[in-house]
Amino acid sequence: EEGDHLICLRPPRWGKSLTVDILADYLGKNTTETLFEELFGNLAIFPTDKRGKLCRRFYVMKFDFSIEVGSGSVDEIHRRLSEEINGKVMDFVKRYALSDVKINDDNGLASLKSMALALKRADADAELFILVDDYDHFSNELMALPDSSRSDAVVADPDKQDGPLISFMAAIKTISEIVSTQSFVTGLTSISLADRLSANIFYTISFEKSASSASPRPTSERACRSSST
Repeated sequence: EEGDHLICLRPPRWGKSLTVDILADYLGKNTTETLFEELFGNLAIFPTDKRGKLCRRFYVMKFDFSIEVGSGSVDEIHRRLSEEINGKVMDFVKRYALSDVKINDDNGLASLKSMALALKRADADAELFILVDDYDHFSNELMALPDSSRSDAVVADPDKQDGPLISFMAAIKTISEIVSTQSFVTGLTSISLADRLSANIFYTISFEKSASSASPRPTSERACRSSST
């Protein structure tokens, strides 16, 4: 109800990754009925008349931005993020049998746009759902360092609008203009997106009553993970 692009912020070890995995299987159109029953059969949402309108409806793309930056330069951080994006684009292309997707080794965002265009060509009514886990992991690492030079170049400089994180968020906005797109992003804080116009499509649900249990605290080792989405 809050919007098509949501951010849910939670402390570490609060089940954010588990939530993303559950959503991938719940939303993914490639989730078979057999797998859906295996994962959700003992839950109130399993009966057909209880399933939400988003259930098994989307082409799902899932990112994990828990990238270790270490002593890497700004260019190295760009490269690692681009590799993560390209890897997930290639997984998506294979999963949904898309063709004519151009992978740009130097620019994962260009690959992402090419994928969106290919998806639209393959399915004019396609609906894409982008899941991003730990969106601010590497930016938080940078901001915690005594030397702020890399953080300034990548995250914090108010005049820097083309850092890797901000560019990715802007890319989601661009993709939404190509193919119908919704997204769900998890992270620790909103600092990395503060005052960024490219992030103005995102709505923070962290303090919404409806999201009070959005991130289940992991009380067991069971997680909903599959490659079917």
